[in-house]
Amino acid sequence: MLVADADAGYSNWVSTALSLTSLYKVNNSNNISVIKQKVHQHFKFLIMDSLKVHISQDKKLKTYALFKNDFKFEPYLDIFSDFTIRSNFAKLRLSAHSLEIEKGRYGIKKTPRAERYCLYCKSRNSYVLEDEVHFLVSCPLFTEERQQMLNSISAIFPSIVLLKEQNLLIWLMSQEDVHCLEIVAKYCNKAFNIRERILKTVCKN
Repeated sequence: MLVADADAGYSNWVSTALSLTSLYKVNNSNNISVIKQKVHQHFKFLIMDSLKVHISQDKKLKTYALFKNDFKFEPYLDIFSDFTIRSNFAKLRLSAHSLEIEKGRYGIKKTPRAERYCLYCKSRNSYVLEDEVHFLVSCPLFTEERQQMLNSISAIFPSIVLLKEQNLLIWLMSQEDVHCLEIVAKYCNKAFNIRERILKTVCKN
């Protein structure tokens, strides 16, 4: 009777069950493990789709969206035993750092995005936006350390010397090669430390 009512368009637990089997693409022949897998895949898809929309629309995650196109486990979370190195690398990836592009978003008087200049470059009369690309691949404050990083990586992946700045950032941030990740993360950590030390002097002048 419940089945007949469901077929007739009435709402009951049978109609609900039939709707769910359609939604999760469950067949009568599926065993319990297959059903669980299909339900899991359905909700995983919904969550991933929602995250992609959020990342693409959130200005704070603009850089993250450049290189993050899936949601698998990040290897750097396991391979870096040093908390500071892991933390600084994660901050750069997630725009949770103190670079002017992010720092200028806060405070009583927010700095217009186009005017969030690198303070070191500004002290040298060069008005350049201090974003993740500038920090990682072009700021002259870290020229020596950056060259050491790129020399080490290009010995493994020679073609990186051909990449333009933004593409180089994407390549470096999306790496899965463990050795390469370690080189990049150590550079980031060193650069953040240098920046913090130098800016104390720059901001006094």
